Amino acid sequence: MPTILEPAQPPVPPESPRPSFPRRLLVSTIRLTVVLMVAALVGGGWYLAHKGFGREWRQRVVEELHKRGVEAS
Repeated sequence: MPTILEPAQPPVPPESPRPSFPRRLLVSTIRLTVVLMVAALVGGGWYLAHKGFGREWRQRVVEELHKRGVEAS
């Protein structure tokens, strides 16, 4: 009887080891912190561009600077 040969299987690449839970938690925390900081900068920029300081606050700042010999407008 002739021998039946099975087709060769392609080699399976080894899986890379999965990072540990503390490392994944640290990376996720850093990503969240960066996203929140960017959102705070964008939100702060929007607030200052659209609302900023009111007239009363600007006048107070100008008065305080004038007391110290600095002219501002």
